[in-house]
Amino acid sequence: MHATCDTRECAAKTALENGLSGEMGGGTWILLELGSSLCPYNVSGTYTYETLAQQVEAGQINVKYIDDTVRFLLRTKFSLGLFESMCFWSHSLFSR
Repeated sequence: MHATCDTRECAAKTALENGLSGEMGGGTWILLELGSSLCPYNVSGTYTYETLAQQVEAGQINVKYIDDTVRFLLRTKFSLGLFESMCFWSHSLFSR
């Protein structure tokens, strides 16, 4: 997908319509203390997928692609148990 689009909007649309269900984004990560857990949180960066809402509203992207992507991501997270703990990483890499 690299170097196939000149704009963030084009890149987001092309990625989503070709099955890429998320983006890494860029930026700075910090660790937030949530209760007794430390959780990674991205505080800055350039996010191509931020353009999707406007593109759906403008009729440039079929909302079906958003629905399919969200369904896939939520099913995956539920199957991994990521909703059972406030922070998945609290019991592994970032524990005190």
